[in-house]
Amino acid sequence: MVKEFLKCNSIRERIQFLANTVLKDWDASELDTVMDIMGLSKEGMEAPEDKISAIEKYLADYKHEVEMRGGIDGSRVDGIPAKDQGSTLFEGPSEAEVVSKMLNPFSKGQ
Repeated sequence: MVKEFLKCNSIRERIQFLANTVLKDWDASELDTVMDIMGLSKEGMEAPEDKISAIEKYLADYKHEVEMRGGIDGSRVDGIPAKDQGSTLFEGPSEAEVVSKMLNPFSKGQ
């Protein structure tokens, strides 16, 4: 079971793999190995149910954390100062000036 678990390329695949297995398919040493690989503490987890629950919780929490990092933090966006309506990053002639120059190429006013 450990080999199949490790073949999964993503957290989503690992969660799906665990969901599709039956607890009796895992022996205690396999669960211990997976917990060691993931860096989970086995303290107070003697029952296989506790171990598999800890693994599932770790994967779900990690998946949630990754999804949150991939999104936009609204509080940080709200903290961006508003730009003046009259200013732009472009410091060239305005659109109206460009059009006027195109329509009247020989005028000296521009």
